[in-house]
Amino acid sequence: MHLPKLCLFFVFATSINANAQCVNSNSQRDFNAVGVVKNTDGEVIYEEHHSNDGVVSKVDYKNPSGEIIAEKMLDFDCLASAPNYVLNMKRDKWTEQVNWEDGQLMVTKPDGSKSLAVVSADDLVIDAGFDNYIFENWTTLVSGEQKQIDFLHVPGKRLIELVVDLMPDDKANEFTDSNNVAVFKITTKNKLLRLFAKPIYLGYDRVSKQLDFYSGPTNLRGAVAGLDKSRQIVINYSYN
Repeated sequence: MHLPKLCLFFVFATSINANAQCVNSNSQRDFNAVGVVKNTDGEVIYEEHHSNDGVVSKVDYKNPSGEIIAEKMLDFDCLASAPNYVLNMKRDKWTEQVNWEDGQLMVTKPDGSKSLAVVSADDLVIDAGFDNYIFENWTTLVSGEQKQIDFLHVPGKRLIELVVDLMPDDKANEFTDSNNVAVFKITTKNKLLRLFAKPIYLGYDRVSKQLDFYSGPTNLRGAVAGLDKSRQIVINYSYN
């Protein structure tokens, strides 16, 4: 499942240098889904249309008129939690891209410049790979054990240390009225930075382990309807 980048955290990130390794450990699942995206005023501003064959995932972002405003292609063949991907913003005509090359990550920025991001593959998460990370660590996470990940900030070629926690039932009820949805809270590891960055919340069906909702910042930029009011969004997913 596609997850928007955790963009509010990145300003405070620091670069990390380590050895990287491409490991074929694909846990990506087959599915088709639609995510309805609303801003903080409750207005539908766009939809995410997902198709996934188990290795390659495609996401079409459509505005309320049905126009495709962005497209994303993800390839999970190297690492399930750290895919190759290409994000194209149609209206503003820019592209962001990440590719594994000889065990290293090559980052292509919207201006076309390329650079090597040297990172560790251990607990590395890139973009929609977060969904696979949850799937791979499901038993540990739902038991209440805290997990830490290194999330790649593509524009800055940096890693941000994030903490993933299962929310207790009384807190989870603020986001869902279903007892079948496990709600995870994602925050920065640095307690000081938490004063500046809002948490992200993800709800997963406890049986299917599919993403039910997302609450946090959008990864789209530019002239997208509704984003002039807020970059904070809520996405509710349905599957077919």
